[in-house]
Amino acid sequence: MKFTEAEEQLKFAEDFLERVGNSESHQEFKKWWQAFRNCLATACYSIRNQLKNADYQKNHRIYQAINKAEDQLELQYIIQARHSSFHRIDPVSEVSPGSISYYAPEPPTVEVQEDGSIVAPAHNLLNIKIVRPRIKLIPVSNRGMVYSVPEYESVSGVATEHDPITLGTVAISQIRKAVEEIEKK
Repeated sequence: MKFTEAEEQLKFAEDFLERVGNSESHQEFKKWWQAFRNCLATACYSIRNQLKNADYQKNHRIYQAINKAEDQLELQYIIQARHSSFHRIDPVSEVSPGSISYYAPEPPTVEVQEDGSIVAPAHNLLNIKIVRPRIKLIPVSNRGMVYSVPEYESVSGVATEHDPITLGTVAISQIRKAVEEIEKK
């Protein structure tokens, strides 16, 4: 059994996720994030629909892979965020403000040479750190349940809390894994 519609939706989702990453405004982000969520929900729905059309009962073991994928925190959050945004006016994302901080560097070292001359290396007068504003996901509630944004640890060990790109990439891979498992059966 081949899941062409689901694969097509996952390709669209990857394209939309790239646009999410390239968004220049919160409004643009929301538009592409909604399109991304719709593609993932449609992919899951099309897998279930195709299995149903192939006369598999809902409790058949072939559904285990897609059930497992949908039970993962990533897909739960994304699908519930989709439902929440369709049925409510609660936001699913917010802009995290940026900042500019500056601080004095370590004092320079000065060396006095034997001939009495002074050698001092070039030195920064001020160090500046700029953190750009970013869009982050926030917990959503739907039917009395609160769905927190899954957190990950990056290669450098820094938490990528509330990062839509990481979350989206993981969710796509979970659905792809489910499709591969079902196709093997």
